[in-house]
Amino acid sequence: MSWIQQDGYWSRPFDCHDEMMHFIRAQGEPLNREHWMFMLTAKIAAPTGDKDIVDQLRTAWKALRFTHPDIALGVYSGEKRYYPITDAQALESWADESFRVEAECSSTDDFFSKHHRAPPHANATIHWIPASNEIALVSSHLLWDGRGGMLMLHEFLATLASPVVPTVFDGSEAKSLVPSLDEVIGQPETPKPEWDKTAEGLLQQYIRAQPSIGLLAPGDPKAKELPAEMKRVETVFAPGEAKAIREAARKQNISVSTAVQSAAIMALAYLNDPATQPENFVAWTLYDLRRFLEAPFNGAEHAPSIRLGSQPIIVKSQGSWAEISKHVDGLNKLSWDVKESDRMFVRDPFNRRATGMFKGAAAYPDLTPPPGSEPFVSSMGIFDDYIKHEYGPYVVEDVSILCQTLTPATCLHFWSWKETLHVSASYNVAFYDAETIEKYLTIVKDILRKNLL
Repeated sequence: MSWIQQDGYWSRPFDCHDEMMHFIRAQGEPLNREHWMFMLTAKIAAPTGDKDIVDQLRTAWKALRFTHPDIALGVYSGEKRYYPITDAQALESWADESFRVEAECSSTDDFFSKHHRAPPHANATIHWIPASNEIALVSSHLLWDGRGGMLMLHEFLATLASPVVPTVFDGSEAKSLVPSLDEVIGQPETPKPEWDKTAEGLLQQYIRAQPSIGLLAPGDPKAKELPAEMKRVETVFAPGEAKAIREAARKQNISVSTAVQSAAIMALAYLNDPATQPENFVAWTLYDLRRFLEAPFNGAEHAPSIRLGSQPIIVKSQGSWAEISKHVDGLNKLSWDVKESDRMFVRDPFNRRATGMFKGAAAYPDLTPPPGSEPFVSSMGIFDDYIKHEYGPYVVEDVSILCQTLTPATCLHFWSWKETLHVSASYNVAFYDAETIEKYLTIVKDILRKNLL
């Protein structure tokens, strides 16, 4: 899975993450959209003066191309490709395509909802919304995950403070292309039989526990609607209340991530008829695998990459706070360190089996149940650990993450920023109205208050 220099470009075969994300991306291509496409945003206070902020942003984007060439990757026939910059005009042409001023948009949420469409080759793009002083960094899930996106937003803002664009175009930036996780950990080409067995067992657990409780009742015809535009609803705990939640979680010997995940699961029971709701909540617990890697593979130098693991989470849909939070916390504390567990290696056969399951469902849509509506819950941690509050003359006032979803599975992200706690739901209006999502987030908030405060 190493990068290989070809005639005029560099290439790397897909790994198990790429294969899955490429298949998922392809399902949205007829709609010019992409499931799980990320948008990381930053609202900035720009310095006053004669300097043109648009020119500064564009210059920073061009400079970032040389330190993080992965932002310009393309996807072609089972491989990722990078075409080095050959001259100044080529750099300007690339910037014309990937840096955009969204003058017609009122905010990044407005841009996310009504205006953005997936680029043809999954390359990253960056957008400036002058009406709200917001930057939007957009990427296919084929290029990086949410934590990687946070690190890339930091790298862009750091470059923005003092951008320098090289004047020599010798293709040497390709040496900074990020290796696959398989290469980093030394994943064998042929998995051990026990890894295959474990992977199959995990997938069967997930399948046998279906259906899952979700935001839609079982059999709701809305689940079969064609996807439409995206919206986002967010609720925020003020600093004092967020601090109290953190302290209360600590006293219960659980993390804030565990607490919010548990509340998100419990809230579903309040939206479903107890007589007909499914017995289980069935979904995936996500892991940022950078935490289990050594430098430089765990930091900003390797930001544009997929370093993501998952395990099935199966809990009783009407379980108590103590029962659900204990189960969730146990999953969150699992180790993916290669010195302690084989999970990092099981990841490959597991992802390949999951991709095969997705392909089988797509090939026989009439025999496949409608997509589930269980929220896809993901902790972004403490944004302040990734994004500084100031970069030279630029002050970062707010940050957020948005995720496009083409199914009833709402993307629920949560994070801390400047002592506040944010819970944000990206959803598709084909399946829900704002009132439903707002009600759900209110219940999540109430459950956290009831069990922690």
